[in-house]
Amino acid sequence: MKYILICSNPEIAKHSQEIGVNTILVDLEKYGKRERQGPGTWITDHNLETVSKIRKSISGELLVRVDPWKEETKEQIDESIERGANSIMLPMIKNLQEIEEFIDYVGKRANILPMIETKDAFSIMNAILELEQIKEIFIGLNDLHLSLSLSFMFEPLSKGLIDKVSELTLKKGKKFGFGGIALIGEGELKSDLILSEHIRLQSSSVILSRSFHKNAKDLKDLYSKIDFEHEFNKLKTKEMEIKSLSSKDLERNRSILRKEVIRILN
Repeated sequence: MKYILICSNPEIAKHSQEIGVNTILVDLEKYGKRERQGPGTWITDHNLETVSKIRKSISGELLVRVDPWKEETKEQIDESIERGANSIMLPMIKNLQEIEEFIDYVGKRANILPMIETKDAFSIMNAILELEQIKEIFIGLNDLHLSLSLSFMFEPLSKGLIDKVSELTLKKGKKFGFGGIALIGEGELKSDLILSEHIRLQSSSVILSRSFHKNAKDLKDLYSKIDFEHEFNKLKTKEMEIKSLSSKDLERNRSILRKEVIRILN
C-alpha cells in the first residue's frame, strides 16, 4: 500500500519519508472547492513555493494536486514540474477531452494521476483506463459522493461502486487508490474497516487523513500532539494483519462496514 501525506512543512515531510510514508502531496486545488463541498471545507494554504520547499526536503515522490482543468491550470502544472514535482494529480475530471488534453500537456515531464470524483468521470472510467498513458487512478470519495447525491462520503464504498473500480482497473493491469484513512481505531467509520476494504479490493494507495498530522506547524508541534511514528507503524502493522486474513474474513468485514454505514446514515 502506498501511503500519501498532505504536507506543507519540510521538516515533517522529511521525517515522514524516513519512517515509510511513500508520497508527499502538495495540494494546490482551490478553484470551486468551497462551492462544491460547503462552508466547512478544508482548503490548504499550499502554494507553488510550498512545492519548492518540500522538494528540497525529500528525495522521494512529490505529488502535486492542481486545480481542475482550465487554461490557468497549465501554468500550475509548468511551475510545479519546474519546482520538482514528479507526479501531477488532476481533480474533478468531467469528460474524456479534459483528461486527453491534460495527458498531452504534461507529456513525459511527470507521472499523471487523474482523480475520478464526478459522476461523469465515473461513467467513462472504462474509456479513461483505455488510455495508454494512464497507469493509475485515484477515487476522490468526498466529491464523488456529492456528485452522486449521496449523504455520506463512504457510501460509494458500501454500495459496491469501488468494487466496479477494482474490477475494471485490475482487469486492465492498472492501479487505483481511494479516499483517506484516519488513525487506527478512529474515524466516524472505523479506519480498520476502511483499510480492510482497501486490502479486499486490492487498492494500491490511500491518503492519510489530517488526524495523522493534526495540522502541526513543525515536527516539535506534531509530536506534542501525536506520536506520529508510532501511529504510522500501527497502521502498517494493521495492514499486514488484514493481508493475512482469509477471503471469508474480508467479506465479513465488508458486511460490518455496510451495516456501520447504514447506522451512521440513520
